[in-house]
This record gives sequence, C-alpha cells and structure tokens, in this order.
Amino acid sequence: MTVERMGRDCRCNVWSRGRRGGQRRGQMLWPTRAAATTAIVAGGEEWLATAIEEESRAAMKKANWKMIG
Repeated sequence: MTVERMGRDCRCNVWSRGRRGGQRRGQMLWPTRAAATTAIVAGGEEWLATAIEEESRAAMKKANWKMIG
C-alpha cells in the first residue's frame, strides 16, 4: 500500500517529499490527535492528555532528526 493510498484510507493528510532514486518517502500528519486529546480532557483525564502531548512532541522531534540526518 502506498503512502498516498494509506492517507486516503485513514483520512489523514499526507506530505510527500517526492522521489529519490525511485523510493518514495512520506510523513503522515494526523489531524485527529487534537480531537482525541480534547475528548480525553473533557472526560476528566487531564494527566493522560498531557502524556499524549509529550509523547507526540517527542515523536515529531525524532522524526525530524531522521529526516535531517
């Protein structure tokens, strides 16, 4: 399954860097993360929402370093 097709199937935005040597690289951006965090906070689990945000930030930093390096 290609990155573009997976993006359409899960209804998330797909950012593609293009082709390099016939390989395709992409990064998935999940618009539902903010909605899920809001739902958790509304349910009274603020600590869980904070943990999700921290893990998300850490994952994005790691992905950015992999793209740079």
